[in-house]
Amino acid sequence: MLYSGFDNSAASAQILGATEGVAHVVIFIWCGHGRTFEFKHMLSVLSAIKVQQPLRTILFYWSGKEPKEDLYNNWLSELTNTFYNFELRQMTEDIPQPNSCTDIFQKANYISASLKSLPYGGVYMDENIILRKPVNEFRNRSFLMIRSNGFPGVLVGKDVEASKIVRPLGSSSCVHHNQIDRDQDSICVSMDIDKLYPRDIVTGDLEFYSMARKLFYGTSEKREPHFDLSDPIPNIGHFYLIGENHINFFIYLSIYSMISVLKVDMVYLHADVEPTGDYWTKLLGTNKVKLVFCPPIETVFGNRIDPGDKFHGKDILSVYFLYVYGGVFIDWDAIFTRPLDDDIRGYDAVIGYDWLVPEEAPNFPEVINPGVMAAKRHSVFLSMWLEKYKDFGKKGGFYYTGLLVPYKIYEHYPETVKLDAKFQVICWQSTCHPPWMKGYQKSDFHSEFDWCQVYAVHFTYPDPTEFYNEKSLNMSSSMIGRMGQMVMGWQ
Repeated sequence: MLYSGFDNSAASAQILGATEGVAHVVIFIWCGHGRTFEFKHMLSVLSAIKVQQPLRTILFYWSGKEPKEDLYNNWLSELTNTFYNFELRQMTEDIPQPNSCTDIFQKANYISASLKSLPYGGVYMDENIILRKPVNEFRNRSFLMIRSNGFPGVLVGKDVEASKIVRPLGSSSCVHHNQIDRDQDSICVSMDIDKLYPRDIVTGDLEFYSMARKLFYGTSEKREPHFDLSDPIPNIGHFYLIGENHINFFIYLSIYSMISVLKVDMVYLHADVEPTGDYWTKLLGTNKVKLVFCPPIETVFGNRIDPGDKFHGKDILSVYFLYVYGGVFIDWDAIFTRPLDDDIRGYDAVIGYDWLVPEEAPNFPEVINPGVMAAKRHSVFLSMWLEKYKDFGKKGGFYYTGLLVPYKIYEHYPETVKLDAKFQVICWQSTCHPPWMKGYQKSDFHSEFDWCQVYAVHFTYPDPTEFYNEKSLNMSSSMIGRMGQMVMGWQ
């Protein structure tokens, strides 16, 4: 994906001899302490690599002030693992660390010193700009500078004195990212953005988003999920009974919602033992439930599952069931509240949001909850997700492979999955978090919502009192009670 989008390769006439101009090298200078290398910075480096297409792209940093990464912001690692000619390089000791990255005089000093440290100079770029056109035609000049918010945005030079950077003559400016249009003749674009995520550029109409898609996805086209109703999601359901074989009323309600609401042809209950209880008898009486023997899972890609992890270590099975057979999957603590219509069944895979971003990964803008899913057989999204389970237990708990990994796959390959805000609503400690509402990620957020417009509701903790037994449900007048009564056909 990242290696696509190289459209304007330099002509041989632009190959300069060593004494004819500055070297075909682009440098960035990472200034400041404790700063995270974010998605917008990746776009800037991608523009250097794909638009300028230099022989080397170097990100300089001072000792102890290298760019930071975390579970979400691993863009720097993606660059170093993808492009052989991109490198991180520690600044030499003779170039002192500035005490201010926003002082034009100090910035001019370290830019000048860095370019002079290269035998034949090069092209400097600020990490908050996108290069729109190559600057090869200016590399045979002694100096070119384009400003970005009063600071050097793009600078071409070799033996450039700091004073010339502070007071350049006749310099132009990068265009603001909200003001760029397709026909505008500009070399660079200033990204005056506090936060930028792939979700922001997937379908945006601004020319800036089109440019960003070209850099990140290799195409300027909007990244809509694949839709083909000629091969719909199979009309079957999957349920995995974890660590117990007694079917209580809530489990019954969850399974029965696939029968009464989705009208599935069959529900396959994957378990290692025959379930028990009156509700299991009732389910068998529908002739819509079939028991499938599933041996207990103890390892994932050789990584042993914690025996005390009753639930999340086995999430891989739900992904695997859907990959092999297709259909819908639901956790024991969720119910379907609306049939899957044709607007859903044509997608390769469909999944919804969680509301809680784990403390271990605070920089994720959103995460995914795998408790309710739908997919076609051999979905590409699911195959990539299964592949990532190789990291199970290495980078974190269940949240990593269950909540974070699928979101990162969506960011990189949004055409493989429909991420639908109304596919499921998470309710936690009697507080529901509809993800289309502003502020839904706050722990104390709660709102009544039109649950008839939502495909499923997921009660992660605790179980609703309305679902303790049939009597509790029958006597309830709450929103949650009305959901369960609808599943039972009582209203």
